[in-house]
Order: sequence, then structure tokens, then C-alpha cells
Amino acid sequence: MPDATPFLAILLVGVGLGMVFFGGLFLTVRAARTSPYPAVVIVSSFWMRTAVVVGGFLWITGRRWQNAIVCLLGFVAARLFFTRYVARPKSNLWI
Repeated sequence: MPDATPFLAILLVGVGLGMVFFGGLFLTVRAARTSPYPAVVIVSSFWMRTAVVVGGFLWITGRRWQNAIVCLLGFVAARLFFTRYVARPKSNLWI
């Protein structure tokens, strides 16, 4: 049986990349609400977050699809964490 340590490290890198992406998204939405140019904030944040995540995925996978799947599982786990526990609406934003 292969050692699970590399896969655990790759999973944690995927979680970290997800935290960077979705944490940045959370901060972007909060900043865009008060910005005089919200479109610039949103578009520039999207490209920066995407570049970091794609670069991280390319670096950690090492041309192995197994590593990509494990990293993606960590990324999805971070998304589930953010959508369930962090980004809870406290009030109706449209009122």
C-alpha cells in the first residue's frame, strides 16, 4: 500500500488554495460594495485569484492526474466550508 503522506500534503494544499480563492472572493464582494469602481475590483480580483489557484494546481500536480484529483477535493472542501460557515448572510442585502 502506498504511503498516504504525499496525498495528505496535496489535499492540504488544495484546501489552502480554496481558502485563498474563496476568502479572496468574500473580501472582494465586501470591498466592491463600497468601491466607486466595483467592476474594476471584481474583475481584477477574479484574475488574481484565478492566476494563484491555477499556478498552485499546476505546481502541486506535477503532471499526475491523481494529484490533481486530490488537490481538487481539498479545493471543494474549502468551498463547502466557506458556503456553509463563513458566508452566512446576516441580513437581507437588498433592503
